Amino acid sequence: METSKAMKSKGINKGTIFKYTYIFLAGIFLFINCYLGAIGFISEESSKIDYSRFLPFIIWGIGFIIHFFKQLRFVGLIILSLPFIYWLSLWVRIIF
Repeated sequence: METSKAMKSKGINKGTIFKYTYIFLAGIFLFINCYLGAIGFISEESSKIDYSRFLPFIIWGIGFIIHFFKQLRFVGLIILSLPFIYWLSLWVRIIF
């Protein structure tokens, strides 16, 4: 019971925990997929790393930084979500 009181006094609620968990998991998912695409594991075989495949992760990083500005928090969350939704739609299209 004391932990819930401490969380309430610091302003931490379930929505905040869910939001930061989503941001963390989306970043991990994006980095793994961008890395696998860059080394040629997903698309084609090549001996060199294609760094342009990291563009969705860079966009995610920009949204991550913007998210910490109070006035732009919602815009940052939208920018964070765009690359994740893009990669998720690619995976859904591949599976189905």
